[in-house]
Amino acid sequence: MIAGQPAQASRDPFADLNSDLDGQARPGQPIEAEDMIEHAEQYSARTGRSSSAQRVPVACPKCRGSGTWGFSNYRGPLSCFGCKGTGKVLRAPGYEIAKAQRAKAAARKALEAAQALEANRAAISAAHPAEIASLAAYRAQSRYRSDFMDSLASQFARTGHLSTGQLEALTRGIEKQKERALAQDGAPLVILARIEKFSRVDNLALHLGACKVVQFGSGAVAVVAPDFGGGTFAIIEHGGKLRRMRGLTDEMLALLLEVEKDGIEAVKRIGRATGRCCVCARKLTDENSIEAGIGPICAERASAFTCTEV
Repeated sequence: MIAGQPAQASRDPFADLNSDLDGQARPGQPIEAEDMIEHAEQYSARTGRSSSAQRVPVACPKCRGSGTWGFSNYRGPLSCFGCKGTGKVLRAPGYEIAKAQRAKAAARKALEAAQALEANRAAISAAHPAEIASLAAYRAQSRYRSDFMDSLASQFARTGHLSTGQLEALTRGIEKQKERALAQDGAPLVILARIEKFSRVDNLALHLGACKVVQFGSGAVAVVAPDFGGGTFAIIEHGGKLRRMRGLTDEMLALLLEVEKDGIEAVKRIGRATGRCCVCARKLTDENSIEAGIGPICAERASAFTCTEV
C-alpha cells in the first residue's frame, strides 16, 4: 500500500472459479445427476453424437470380447489395446443396429458389383465373341503361356472389360500362340536323356557358351541364357524330351545334341574352345586343365557323364 492512498478491500483471486460455464455463479453447489443428463442431451442435440453417459458396453471388435490380442513366448497372451484387456468397449445404444445396417449395405454393394461384372462380361462377349472364345481357350490350356495374355485374362476375369487396343493385342497374341504351337508340334522330336540325368540326378550345370543347362528350384531342367535374367529357351521334360520355347537357336540345339551324343568328350572340346570349364564356368588357368578342357575337380564330378546308358 502506498502512503497517502486509501486502503482497498482485499480481493480473492480464485472467487470466479466457483462460477458455472453459463456465467451463473453456483458457489459450493455440486452438479446434480439431472444436470448431467441435461448436459448430455444438449451435447447430443448439438453435435449429433452420443455422450459417454449414454453409451453401453459391447464386445470389443478387435479381440472379439476375449480381452487378449496376440501371444508372447515370454509373457503369454497380450492384453488388447482397444479394450484394455476388459473385453468390453463403450458404444452408442444403436451400435449393433448400425453395425448390422452397415453389413447389409456392404452385402448389397457386393451384389450390385457382381451383377455389374456379369453384365460387362455379357456385353463384351456379345460384341466380340471370337476374341473372348479365344481367351477362354487360352485359359483352358496350360502348355503355351504368356505373361501378357495372362494379364489380359486376369483383367477380364476381375473387371469384365477390355479396351479396343487390348482386344486387338489379344487377337495378335492368340495368332502368335497358334504359330508357336504349330512350330512346336511340327518340330522333330529331340531326346536329351543324358543331359537331363546330368542335371537332375547329378545336380550339375552345363555352361556351353551360347546357353547353359540348369535345374530350377522347382526341379525343372531348363536351357537358359548364359547371363542371369536372359530368358529361358527350352525345358527338358522327364525322359529327356526337349520342349522348345522362343529364342532357341540352331547353334544352341547343335551344342545340346553334341553334348548328348559325346558326353564328357564334347564338354572337354567346348571347354578347350572357350577357355572355361563347362561345369563350373570358371576360367581355366592351369596348363593341364587348359589342355584337358576341364578342371580336375569338375572332371571327377562329371565322371558319370562318360557312360552311354542313362
